Amino acid sequence: MNAPSAAWVVIPLQVYAWRKLRGYASGARTSRTVRWIALAWLMSLMPPETTGLAQPAEPPPSQAEAHAKEAAELLGQSKLAEAADKYHLAAKEALKEPGGEGKAKKYLANYHLYRAMAIYSGAELSGIFGQADLEKAIQHAQQARELFTEVHNQQGEQGAEGWQFYLVGVKHESGSHFKEAREAYEKARRIFIDLGESAPDLKPTTQPFVNLAERGAVYSTTMDLMWNVDEYQIKGGEINQRLAELKKRVSSEQQPFVEGLEALSRGQRLFLEGSDRLESWDYRDAGRVLPDAEAALVEAVQRYAGLQEGAQRRDLQATAAGWADAARAEQHHGRALEALLEHGDVGRAKGEFIEGVQRYRVALAAFEKAGFSASVSKAIRTRYTRFRERGEIVAGAFGPTKAMLSVGKFFLVAFFGTLGGMTLLQGRLGLSGKHVLWISLVVGIIGAFGVRAPDILNALKSFPKLG
Repeated sequence: MNAPSAAWVVIPLQVYAWRKLRGYASGARTSRTVRWIALAWLMSLMPPETTGLAQPAEPPPSQAEAHAKEAAELLGQSKLAEAADKYHLAAKEALKEPGGEGKAKKYLANYHLYRAMAIYSGAELSGIFGQADLEKAIQHAQQARELFTEVHNQQGEQGAEGWQFYLVGVKHESGSHFKEAREAYEKARRIFIDLGESAPDLKPTTQPFVNLAERGAVYSTTMDLMWNVDEYQIKGGEINQRLAELKKRVSSEQQPFVEGLEALSRGQRLFLEGSDRLESWDYRDAGRVLPDAEAALVEAVQRYAGLQEGAQRRDLQATAAGWADAARAEQHHGRALEALLEHGDVGRAKGEFIEGVQRYRVALAAFEKAGFSASVSKAIRTRYTRFRERGEIVAGAFGPTKAMLSVGKFFLVAFFGTLGGMTLLQGRLGLSGKHVLWISLVVGIIGAFGVRAPDILNALKSFPKLG
């Protein structure tokens, strides 16, 4: 029975009772008192909504609950650091309440979790100071996980554990330990997937975290394999497949990352293919592959420009730019072999090797800027060493003496060729024998030094020292 229908039944009965009571008490000194008692009794029987009296107001939220509510609102605005601070205040206030220890732990767990996320999203995670911030974020995630466990919040525990593994992956990645990074990212990805499946209402929240962890796993896999040349070339198809799947799921803000990684992966494989061709002196095939490698790597640099400004974009662009310079260096290698094997032009070959060494140095500097250690960039350094060895041999075979001999040969050809031609034309031009000789000398000298000037310059260049 709802409130209005109940009132229609109760009120007539109470009025009848009121009349009876008034009759019983008429003429007595206590009639007024009896009436008030009866009235109070009748009103106590009536439904509250029929009395017109206000119900007792619900107690206002505690200070801790007020802070927690503000934290939730800030999270809706993606203000992680501010929300974390509010949860910290809520935990302090909850401790002041009788029996508020459990509530305080719940708020404190949220504080540590969102503080970890705030540090990750707002800090530069490269360099000494960045590594210190990353360690703090990992500690916050660990503390959140422990507190969620204490308050028996399984979903919170899973979320904090996933973030802890993800941040450990970031730490390994920044130290160029890509195998360990991939393992941590894969664990984080699995945890976030399980959390979304166990609580379907959380899946819209956990799916971006799944994509984030998978993105890290794919990147670390690519970086790990690309230094292991044989395995990388075998598993190129697997990487392409994972990138294609990831591209379908990531947000528009993350599309430049996946597209850049696609271009980087394609450029790396083409570089390795072209470099292997040069290893076997096949400069023609290498000449067809290496320009495509350079174009793909330049595209990767441009794709990464679409990422948000920060350490990650800077490191990714430096990585792609380093590979692009390595591809340019190998193109100089191909032109040097062509000059030697097709034209016997040792001077030009030496010049190409010198230019290539400079390109390789720029590439290695870019890898160092991106945080790759010498041991990690071993694949590039191996090719650089082979390139230098060939260049040093050519440089040793072509010095100033060789250059002057080259000039001398061309002078003789130019001098006698001009002398023969001028002798035939001497009578028609009215030139004396002395003039014919001088003209032939001038043409021979100018022609020899003009045409062979690159050889002279290359001969005067010293081959760059190892470094």
